[in-house]
Amino acid sequence: MFTTSAGLIFSYLLYVSGLIPRFLAQLGLIGYSILAIGIPVMLLTEMQLDAGWGLTFVALGGLFEFVVPLLLIFKGFSINTKEPRAPEPGSMPSPIPATQ
Repeated sequence: MFTTSAGLIFSYLLYVSGLIPRFLAQLGLIGYSILAIGIPVMLLTEMQLDAGWGLTFVALGGLFEFVVPLLLIFKGFSINTKEPRAPEPGSMPSPIPATQ
Protein backbone atom coordinates (compact mmCIF):
# COMPACT_ATOMS: atom_id res chain seq x y z
CA MET A 1 0.00 0.00 0.00
CA PHE A 2 2.94 2.36 0.52
CA THR A 3 3.96 2.03 -3.12
CA THR A 4 0.45 2.80 -4.32
CA SER A 5 -0.03 5.82 -2.06
CA ALA A 6 3.39 7.25 -2.99
CA GLY A 7 2.72 6.54 -6.68
CA LEU A 8 -0.65 8.26 -6.53
CA ILE A 9 0.85 11.32 -4.84
CA PHE A 10 3.75 11.42 -7.30
CA SER A 11 1.45 11.04 -10.33
CA TYR A 12 -0.91 13.71 -9.01
CA LEU A 13 1.97 16.16 -8.50
CA LEU A 14 3.25 15.45 -12.01
CA TYR A 15 -0.27 16.02 -13.36
CA VAL A 16 -0.75 19.32 -11.54
CA SER A 17 2.72 20.68 -12.28
CA GLY A 18 2.69 19.74 -15.95
CA LEU A 19 6.33 18.57 -15.89
CA ILE A 20 5.49 15.57 -18.06
CA PRO A 21 2.69 15.16 -20.63
CA ARG A 22 -0.71 14.92 -18.95
CA PHE A 23 -1.61 11.56 -20.47
CA LEU A 24 1.44 9.99 -18.81
CA ALA A 25 0.50 11.44 -15.43
CA GLN A 26 -3.05 10.16 -15.96
CA LEU A 27 -1.61 6.75 -16.81
CA GLY A 28 0.18 6.78 -13.46
CA LEU A 29 -2.97 7.82 -11.59
CA ILE A 30 -5.01 5.07 -13.22
CA GLY A 31 -2.27 2.45 -12.87
CA TYR A 32 -1.65 3.08 -9.18
CA SER A 33 -5.39 3.23 -8.47
CA ILE A 34 -5.81 -0.20 -10.05
CA LEU A 35 -2.84 -1.49 -8.04
CA ALA A 36 -4.48 -0.11 -4.87
CA ILE A 37 -7.50 -2.28 -5.68
CA GLY A 38 -5.33 -5.30 -6.53
CA ILE A 39 -3.47 -5.44 -3.22
CA PRO A 40 -6.56 -6.12 -1.04
CA VAL A 41 -7.88 -8.54 -3.67
CA MET A 42 -4.58 -10.43 -3.48
CA LEU A 43 -4.70 -10.53 0.32
CA LEU A 44 -8.30 -11.80 0.42
CA THR A 45 -8.05 -14.39 -2.36
CA GLU A 46 -5.59 -16.93 -3.72
CA MET A 47 -4.58 -14.64 -6.60
CA GLN A 48 -0.95 -13.55 -6.98
CA LEU A 49 0.08 -10.18 -8.47
CA ASP A 50 3.08 -11.68 -10.26
CA ALA A 51 1.29 -14.40 -12.25
CA GLY A 52 -1.82 -14.91 -14.36
CA TRP A 53 -4.70 -12.49 -13.95
CA GLY A 54 -2.90 -10.67 -11.15
CA LEU A 55 -0.65 -9.06 -13.73
CA THR A 56 -3.59 -6.96 -14.91
CA PHE A 57 -3.37 -5.03 -11.64
CA VAL A 58 0.26 -4.07 -12.19
CA ALA A 59 0.38 -3.65 -15.99
CA LEU A 60 -0.48 0.07 -16.24
CA GLY A 61 1.70 1.02 -13.30
CA GLY A 62 4.56 -0.93 -14.83
CA LEU A 63 4.07 0.81 -18.16
CA PHE A 64 4.13 4.19 -16.37
CA GLU A 65 7.31 3.26 -14.51
CA PHE A 66 8.95 2.14 -17.76
CA VAL A 67 7.99 5.11 -19.97
CA VAL A 68 8.44 8.06 -17.58
CA PRO A 69 12.15 7.43 -16.79
CA LEU A 70 12.89 7.01 -20.51
CA LEU A 71 11.08 10.27 -21.23
CA LEU A 72 13.05 12.07 -18.54
CA ILE A 73 16.38 10.62 -19.69
CA PHE A 74 15.91 11.54 -23.35
CA LYS A 75 13.73 14.66 -23.17
CA GLY A 76 13.80 16.00 -19.61
CA PHE A 77 11.17 18.09 -17.86
CA SER A 78 9.21 20.68 -19.81
CA ILE A 79 9.93 23.79 -17.74
CA ASN A 80 8.97 27.28 -18.86
CA THR A 81 12.19 29.30 -18.43
CA LYS A 82 10.66 32.68 -19.26
CA GLU A 83 10.21 34.72 -16.07
CA PRO A 84 6.95 36.66 -15.75
CA ARG A 85 7.31 40.41 -15.46
CA ALA A 86 6.22 42.10 -12.25
CA PRO A 87 3.43 44.68 -12.68
CA GLU A 88 4.30 48.33 -12.16
CA PRO A 89 3.20 49.83 -8.84
CA GLY A 90 -0.28 51.34 -9.03
CA SER A 91 -1.22 49.69 -12.31
CA MET A 92 -3.83 47.02 -12.89
CA PRO A 93 -2.43 43.79 -14.30
CA SER A 94 -3.83 43.01 -17.73
CA PRO A 95 -5.39 39.60 -18.33
CA ILE A 96 -3.21 39.18 -21.44
CA PRO A 97 0.52 39.76 -20.92
CA ALA A 98 2.09 42.38 -23.14
CA THR A 99 4.57 41.13 -25.75
CA GLN A 100 8.01 42.61 -25.98
